[in-house]
Amino acid sequence: MRDSPLPHDKVVINICARSGSSRLRDKNIRPLCGIPLLAYSILVARELGADRVTVSTDSEHYADIAREYGAEVPFLRPPELSQGDVSPGLVTYYMQKRLLLEGYPVGTWLEMYPTTPFRNVHTLRGYMRKLDQAGNIATVFAPTSAYPDSWGAAGICASRTNRTTGIASASTS
Repeated sequence: MRDSPLPHDKVVINICARSGSSRLRDKNIRPLCGIPLLAYSILVARELGADRVTVSTDSEHYADIAREYGAEVPFLRPPELSQGDVSPGLVTYYMQKRLLLEGYPVGTWLEMYPTTPFRNVHTLRGYMRKLDQAGNIATVFAPTSAYPDSWGAAGICASRTNRTTGIASASTS
């Protein structure tokens, strides 16, 4: 891809929700207090004020739930990216690339996981400010642990770039 002369200033929050969990069937849409698990991430993403909230899924049923709670599902994920051994980073790259190829000016990218339903919007806004202050390309990970210095499984990761050639994809497994 070549550099774009247009500013890349839009905030996209993407939620990867594969339907084929190997241990707990449909875990990403299991109800928690009457709401599908996936919906918690969508509602937080919308409250953060992203320009687009997208869900990457391989299931039309998951896509319907995502749309019901206000997210976009621009396409269903292809089968080769829907296997349990596929890196979340590869799925993120695929979604970013698709949005950039359609001409959408992605500037800040946040990746949220549906299995982390309890997030503090105020804290996430703080991470967004830090990301914005960091400059051209930066990555921020938000720990899910009660211990702020613990960098275990992240419930959110984000990257920011102003160039289409410099997409920084940050994901944890």
